[in-house]
Amino acid sequence: MEPQTDEGLLQRQHRQQCGRCGSYHGGPCGAFKRGVALVSYLIEHSNGLTRWTFVDMTVRLRRLAKVHATEGAEDTIDGDVVTDTFVLGTMLFYHQCATAAYELKEVLKPMLLDPKEEMFLLKLTPDAGFAKPSYFVAVVHSRRLVVLSIRGSFEAADLLTDFVPDTEAFQDGIACKGMLDSARHLLNKEASFLRHLLTERFPGYKLVMVGHSLGGAVVSLLTMLVCGDPTILGIPLTAVECWGYGCAPCVDRGLAIHPRYKNIHNVVLQDDIVPRLHPNNIERLHSEIQNVSENQHSRDGTVKEVAKRFGRILEKTFDKAISVTAGGLIRELARRNAVAAERPDLVVPGKLYHIKRNKLREEERGPVSLPEPCQPFSLWEGVQGDIFKYKHHVIRGTNPSQRFGRIIVSLKSGMDHLYNSYRDALVDAKVRS
Repeated sequence: MEPQTDEGLLQRQHRQQCGRCGSYHGGPCGAFKRGVALVSYLIEHSNGLTRWTFVDMTVRLRRLAKVHATEGAEDTIDGDVVTDTFVLGTMLFYHQCATAAYELKEVLKPMLLDPKEEMFLLKLTPDAGFAKPSYFVAVVHSRRLVVLSIRGSFEAADLLTDFVPDTEAFQDGIACKGMLDSARHLLNKEASFLRHLLTERFPGYKLVMVGHSLGGAVVSLLTMLVCGDPTILGIPLTAVECWGYGCAPCVDRGLAIHPRYKNIHNVVLQDDIVPRLHPNNIERLHSEIQNVSENQHSRDGTVKEVAKRFGRILEKTFDKAISVTAGGLIRELARRNAVAAERPDLVVPGKLYHIKRNKLREEERGPVSLPEPCQPFSLWEGVQGDIFKYKHHVIRGTNPSQRFGRIIVSLKSGMDHLYNSYRDALVDAKVRS
């Protein structure tokens, strides 16, 4: 029997506002944990400047954000603007499939933008561990899809998989060991079940593997494993597709651009830190922070006070679970610092899409008609009435050699990783196309 959706539960979970990041989500705040771990790492590796506190480091990051804003710094890709509303709608649909892994535990109906769309749950593994991701398998009859959705960083154990930079040889290149272990674990556990669904129960259906953050990296590697053994699921590779959102770096450049993996798609929102969050990129960011003058923007008292307040919030809310996790990461990363020069760059694989945000000129601002279920949007914050300050468009990469790599510090770079920020931006891009 197909499960029935508890609409009240859906609304309560979807509209619960996080006191730390200001976004709407259920469960622990992964964005906050990741931010704490990043700031902690930067403090630990300040090369003699360990007197820096959370407040000090936050002030310096804010100063660097001002420099990046003044310079118009960006980390983007060359490509074409996606204007096809069907393509944008598909991207949005797969994104909602990915974020359903965060929202509900026993019932699934995340298609808020189209109530006719339903996902029927077939299997749910809600508990995560190191290299053992949380995920679900569902079917969408209206689109003839079997969906495998892997949750992103959500708990302390997820962060260990997310940050630990160990690599190992994989196919014709190198991959992140923790994420690859997660993909192998999942394939070993579910290959026979997926094969049964795709060849016996729902023949002719397509398999779409989706994930956000850490989940995006795991589904990308899982797709590579399937491409390495096309017979494992009993269906042609043309019937297998992967969509990641805010995917963590997980493979070297050679694997990332290999034409064998043309069925992997990864979407990155503006300055999202996570797709650029590799130790080598953090070291480059650290160098930029050190180059920011002590006196730079010192006259901007408001900026300094805002940064200090944020730093104190981090310190006050640095609870035990996060402290233990971040502390363990710092010690582990420090232990491996001696071989940093030999550490290869890891990047996001597959065909890349960049959701770009542009501030509207005053004369361009005006009301935009949106379906009621879309409200409220996180990007609506600070906007007067129905007047938008920003517009979004999606770039489809045309130069495979271009990969995201530079961490841009901005007021929105942390919020850009939140899964509902992706939803908001994709809806905005679709409505404006």
